[in-house]
Amino acid sequence: MAGGRASKTKGSAFERDVCVKLSLWISEGKSKDLFWRSAMSGGRATQSFKRGDVLRRQAGDISAVAPEGHVLTDQFYIELKHLKDLEYASFLLSKAGKLWHEWQKTIKQAEAHGRRPMMIVKQNHYATLVMTKSYLTSRRVPLGMVHGVNMYDFEALLQERFTVFL
Repeated sequence: MAGGRASKTKGSAFERDVCVKLSLWISEGKSKDLFWRSAMSGGRATQSFKRGDVLRRQAGDISAVAPEGHVLTDQFYIELKHLKDLEYASFLLSKAGKLWHEWQKTIKQAEAHGRRPMMIVKQNHYATLVMTKSYLTSRRVPLGMVHGVNMYDFEALLQERFTVFL
């Protein structure tokens, strides 16, 4: 089961790294701790939702732990995935595979929590991508749009000044 443990460790490290990068982006380099991993990777909110209790601020893989971060998490339900193979070709060509499946789950969860879907994904040996149904800034053009999904290069997006999303 070493592979499973290594995969979980890789995913957790990815989540921590994204939290720091988003924090620096939103705060214009002033703070590394506006966001952190949601309790049980959003599982606490999911379990509460099943009981009829909505924990909007705990939903998704990332939560704002400082008020300055709410500008992002109040608008977006954010899921993170770092996998060996996201099956990009299946996603692009036939609306199938791991990435398509995870995107559909993210859309449903975002709708249930009254937010827009966002996934930040990483496949081994590839750039980190941000997927949304929305445009993120007026200056940043997505790498492309496929099946109604805007895809951005995460690192390039972080180089832009953060603005409130449209």
